[in-house]
Amino acid sequence: MRENQDDWKNRVGYHSRSMVETAFSVFKGAFGEYTFSRGDEMREKELLLKAVVYNTFLI
Repeated sequence: MRENQDDWKNRVGYHSRSMVETAFSVFKGAFGEYTFSRGDEMREKELLLKAVVYNTFLI
């Protein structure tokens, strides 16, 4: 029975959403919930820079 559950979880991606939400929560906790930039282009650059910094700390 347990093996069938594990196979099903892997096939349907069970628990993936909660892992993604956890990652976003950690990201927001580290950098804050809001951006400082006003324009869309600068906001995108700000978030990309934050993601680069976050990923370097994971290594």
